Amino acid sequence: MSISTIPIGYSHPDLLDFMDSKEVKLAAINRPSFYFSSSIDLAELIQDSYMKVAPKGFNIVYPTLCGSCANENAFKLAFMYHQRQARGGSAEFSELEMSSCMKNQ
Repeated sequence: MSISTIPIGYSHPDLLDFMDSKEVKLAAINRPSFYFSSSIDLAELIQDSYMKVAPKGFNIVYPTLCGSCANENAFKLAFMYHQRQARGGSAEFSELEMSSCMKNQ
């Protein structure tokens, strides 16, 4: 979550109910500006809540801090998907990939 922003979509009733829960209110009110610490399992709560209204075929929530971050990560995921297909659909990285790109070389 960013300061002063809580994206809840287009007023979908399930998202509004989620945002109205006691846990979310406490998490939103009791947080410092530059560090987020929650007494609830917020990741699980967000995942479960958003998946109730996710389009068919979507199986994970990938939260980002802003639109720029969302776009950047969408491109990264697209490139990662493309390279996975180039490996024949394998999720495993080759030894060359592990010794070069995965170490920022």
